[in-house]
Amino acid sequence: MMALDTVLPDLQIPTKAVLEKAMQGHIIANTELIGLYQRQSS
Repeated sequence: MMALDTVLPDLQIPTKAVLEKAMQGHIIANTELIGLYQRQSS
């Protein structure tokens, strides 16, 4: 997840590269969310 200092324009359906270029210079923070799970035995 990333926090930006601006609202991006409507990019329609951007590729990853287009999105990253639009965010360049506007990222003020980023984080990673990690989820752990465990199956319950029957």
